[in-house]
Amino acid sequence: MPNGKLHKQVGGMTGAVCGAYVARNENTPYAIAAILGGALGGVVGGKLPDVIEPAVHPRHRSVAHAVVPMTTVGVAIYERWRAGIQECLRCANLPVQQARGEINWNKAWHLFLAGLMAGLAGGYVSHLVMDATMSKSSLPIFG
Repeated sequence: MPNGKLHKQVGGMTGAVCGAYVARNENTPYAIAAILGGALGGVVGGKLPDVIEPAVHPRHRSVAHAVVPMTTVGVAIYERWRAGIQECLRCANLPVQQARGEINWNKAWHLFLAGLMAGLAGGYVSHLVMDATMSKSSLPIFG
């Protein structure tokens, strides 16, 4: 059964990939900001199901680990979550007066936030996938 350390590691890697996807059209310093945000979000998201529903026994899974409630929540917040990421990307591309070659910290910050949001979702999903495929008991359907 995956432990907390493994959930954080896999969540961080999954989140970094999500951050890289968010910044797929950006230059290196900005892509790094999104990847770092994604990695941080992935670490948090990778642990979140166990924070919501602490492991008090090996078969501790209930609503936070269940397929139908998490799918329902995911579908319900998807558009708002996507809109939040899009807003971060829009703010990142606002014109800012700066010297040539200087890093636009506003853009970097907003790409970090967009990566963080994408990574959080990716980390949460990675936790559920790991628990579903690597543990002795399967995930509950309803909780």
